[in-house]
Amino acid sequence: MFALKSLKNSLLPELPTEYQVGDLSLPIVLSARRKSIAIKYRQGQLCLEIPKAIKPSQLSRILQKNQQWLLRRVADLAEMTTPIFSGEQGQPITFFGQNYQCEWQVNTQAETQANTQRIELCEKSQRAKFFLANLKSDKQTAEQCCKATALYYKEKAYHYLDPKLDFYAQKMGVQYHSLTVKGYKSRWGSCYSDGRIQFNWRLMQAPEWVIDYVVVHELAHLVHANHSRDFWNLVEQHYPKTKQAKQVLKQQGREWISFLS
Repeated sequence: MFALKSLKNSLLPELPTEYQVGDLSLPIVLSARRKSIAIKYRQGQLCLEIPKAIKPSQLSRILQKNQQWLLRRVADLAEMTTPIFSGEQGQPITFFGQNYQCEWQVNTQAETQANTQRIELCEKSQRAKFFLANLKSDKQTAEQCCKATALYYKEKAYHYLDPKLDFYAQKMGVQYHSLTVKGYKSRWGSCYSDGRIQFNWRLMQAPEWVIDYVVVHELAHLVHANHSRDFWNLVEQHYPKTKQAKQVLKQQGREWISFLS
């Protein structure tokens, strides 16, 4: 939280309704009591609370100056959320926009170790079959299920994102240096000035066309390191469904981010 100077001017109509922090669009909520800017949870969603009397120009200046604080605060709040998936039987998982129900296939002693921690997704039955080792308790099996899930999503992310990066990089006329898949809790990806691009494996829960938007988004940062109008024009030029993809991430993103610890 950071303090504001005294405000004398009334609210202007051009005050934005949301603000981009990393890859998340936070709704802006006006507060007559608040004298500082803060990120809070409201009805299960992160939002940006601001003083009601703040001027748009002042808000923009303060937010830009405190970008790193905003990113850290979002990350801290994300770490405090309870994971939606705990690896138990019957729980839902989402992959490429398709929902599946978790089903354990616990190996017997006669089966080989090579057959453990394998996942098979069946679109017809909407089942996610987890082939797991025979452990002593359901709690241990559920923990094993969670580990297998994170590994599965990470491997599939590399498999999907690698050719997509090459395709869109060539289309956009840019070059990236490397691809890394990580477990972010507050963003879908990041792009560094030296060409390193990183993605969140939780992104694999989104439909493919939404994932492709994130790929274009990160590649565009090789040209524009901010979220300026030029940046968004470049993204929309190479990905016309940008607005629709952003809306899906806004509606489903918090749930996907909170999927697994």
